[in-house]
Amino acid sequence: EVGEMASMPRNRIRDFVEGIGAKSSERKRQRNGESAKEALEAAPKPKCVLDLSLGDPTSFGLSPPSSASTALVQCVTQADAHCESGLGFSAKQVHGYQHSQGSLPLRQKLSLEYLRPALASPEDIFITSGCSQALLFALMVITPSRNAKEPVKNVLVPRPCFPLYLTLCEHLGVECRYYDLDPSKGWEVSDIARDLGAKTDGNTVCLLICNPGNPTSHCYGKNHLEDLCRFAAGRNLPIVADEVYADMKFKASSDGEDVERFYTLAEVALERLGSSRPAIFHCGAFSKRFLVPGWRLGWLALYDDANQSMRKANVFRGVSNLCQISMTPNSIVQASAVSMMQNTPPSYFEEMLEMMREGAEYCVKRCASCLGLECMSEPQGAMYFMPKIDLEGFKHLLSGSSSSNGSLGGNEDERWCLALLEEEQVMLLPGSLFGIDSFVRMIVAAPRQQLKEAWDRIEAFCEKYYQHGA
Repeated sequence: EVGEMASMPRNRIRDFVEGIGAKSSERKRQRNGESAKEALEAAPKPKCVLDLSLGDPTSFGLSPPSSASTALVQCVTQADAHCESGLGFSAKQVHGYQHSQGSLPLRQKLSLEYLRPALASPEDIFITSGCSQALLFALMVITPSRNAKEPVKNVLVPRPCFPLYLTLCEHLGVECRYYDLDPSKGWEVSDIARDLGAKTDGNTVCLLICNPGNPTSHCYGKNHLEDLCRFAAGRNLPIVADEVYADMKFKASSDGEDVERFYTLAEVALERLGSSRPAIFHCGAFSKRFLVPGWRLGWLALYDDANQSMRKANVFRGVSNLCQISMTPNSIVQASAVSMMQNTPPSYFEEMLEMMREGAEYCVKRCASCLGLECMSEPQGAMYFMPKIDLEGFKHLLSGSSSSNGSLGGNEDERWCLALLEEEQVMLLPGSLFGIDSFVRMIVAAPRQQLKEAWDRIEAFCEKYYQHGA
């Protein structure tokens, strides 16, 4: 029988996406009393599916910087020549085993130009297989082994949140203890002392924060980040910071700050709290900002508190031990990333952020004129839009009274998404997958024509089925 650590975790988005097609086809066939062959022959030619569900902009034809391809080719074909000229890497650095913590040139580059050198030295950085593994390592190193005789440990997790957090907690046998984000306040924690304070106890191992947010696309300013850091420091809790969307901020934060610059938790903690700062596990990756999710190249940076709590608890050694199991991502992408960082012009990021800003603003505008949908908080960063559905107005559709949709099953927002997919071939993700009902998530990092076509179909769907005051 499969071991418990392998049987417990579930990828909820993957389950939903992979299961939805087969279930939809079978429902249609059963409603019409057709055989599978008859249903296939009788089916009208469908519209092309507009999939705005997954956070991978490369699926819409968006590309990484040209420096990424150039770096890969040069690292593979010219490694020795580069090394001799002093401009690159040796064959060993490109093709050989790397240090289990990650190649030193990459860690040096991250420290100097990306993580801001005053905060993290190369020795504090561990190269991982994407941000997901960085999150896993951070949680593993602070979570004690399971013991049936002791209370279950817990992690403070935002709601709504990326479902991977629950998957990782299931894998480690710890409880996800949710604290709620308020959409009317830019998805901030509305009352930190009351909500977070009430959920923290002696078995809480960390506070997990995602900023910029997935699925919410919030981006906290310094003031709210300071409040969260002060809470964690006051409870002697380390912070696990999922900052995979770092620097992808295109709108001022909701706390009144005019600045559109992104601030990491580590920056704010050092500047605002100084020697009272909490320990922070910063989790990042190249996947979003450079549009290379398939490279699976991320990092975990450790920012100790003034008392060196991480050092005293052997956290650095623990993460190093975990890295020796996985042996880091492959050497070619590690070597290429250094050149990619060096040679990507600022204009690439400026153009990408402008495209996302325009996409977000377009979604907000279209949502405002769409029956049954409401924008509770405008996106400030990342690449998503998360409107609220007036499910009461679609009650007749979701209850199965509509002959065209039959019995849909699942949560109401799941049924709404499935009905939209069946009718208009637009695929969104229901908020219930992220821990909050009555919302849907869509990606804004898509070409304008695809966004327009998707919203035209969504609007037609809502006009057909929404009943105000139902």
